[in-house]
Amino acid sequence: MRTRLSSAVPVARFEIERALEHGELGTPEGRDRALAQIAPVIGRLGTGLLQDDLVRLVAGRLGMSESLAQEALRRAPRARPAAGGDGPNGRGAAPPARVMTSIDKVDDVERAFLARCLAVKAAGRRALAEMDLDASFSTDLTRRAAHYLAEHLDTPGQSLPSDAEDLARLVAELVIRAGPLEGDPEALTLERYTLEKLRLDRQIAAAGLAGEDTTPLAIERQSVQAEISRRLI
Repeated sequence: MRTRLSSAVPVARFEIERALEHGELGTPEGRDRALAQIAPVIGRLGTGLLQDDLVRLVAGRLGMSESLAQEALRRAPRARPAAGGDGPNGRGAAPPARVMTSIDKVDDVERAFLARCLAVKAAGRRALAEMDLDASFSTDLTRRAAHYLAEHLDTPGQSLPSDAEDLARLVAELVIRAGPLEGDPEALTLERYTLEKLRLDRQIAAAGLAGEDTTPLAIERQSVQAEISRRLI
């Protein structure tokens, strides 16, 4: 007997991928429209592993943490066909409140990775040594923190520049965040793949704006996503 449930997986993923591929994700308005299309797809799935996986997909493509993506999807106005009618009072429907996707919080994932490096020092040291830190981190502050921790992972509170209060505050935050984390190298590897996917998203967006061929980057991103999915099984 053939089950019909399997069709829900590719259909939901296809709808979300289509919204992300065709959305203008480089603008707040474009992200809002994409979220409005995606929210009902996520909502009709109900809680479970599939919903979690698709929320991770949305979070990665929009460059935000999973918790922020969940909140943005929860608050997103549901897209509906344009109607020529007026609102309840005949004055036209009020425009939906803009969803705060907070691109400024894109470094949440990066900070989580750096905190995990502190929690799993041996694996963290290897990861930081292998990565292109300038390309992997999206903000100047997290980039500086990554370079600093690559040299001072064992003693993060020492040798901080005296004229870099912002860096000192971030390192202190990372040390606090690392405290309750498990020393799990596999979690670090998964977070590193997530960083790689975010890096590729930025490069794909930049290449697209420059009119360059994004196919090689898209293939690499697909490979990274496949590795993430494999490790989540």
